[in-house]
Amino acid sequence: MPVAFDCKASGRNGFGVGEIASTQRAMGHSDSHQNGGGHQAVMAGAAVRRLTPRECERLQDFPDDYTLVPYRGRMMADGPRYQMLGNSMARCVMVWLGRRIQMVESMA
Repeated sequence: MPVAFDCKASGRNGFGVGEIASTQRAMGHSDSHQNGGGHQAVMAGAAVRRLTPRECERLQDFPDDYTLVPYRGRMMADGPRYQMLGNSMARCVMVWLGRRIQMVESMA
């Protein structure tokens, strides 16, 4: 059974056992010592790999390649795509919240 987790959980290097990442988040990889940068990973058996941008899009309920957009004459690199996904909110959750707010507002 695959397990997803933050590769720099709690500011430590390596993979923290039992520290399962509950959300996607944007992380500055260039200055990771200052802001706790890392990346999301998945472990299946003994193998560990980084999640692809497409997998992260699916976790956020976006269509495949939603963040694969042209930028300065070429397709956007993975780093900015991870950052966009980390700064976004899961679409299905936002739809649910919007409906709940609408329901409460219609009662008032």
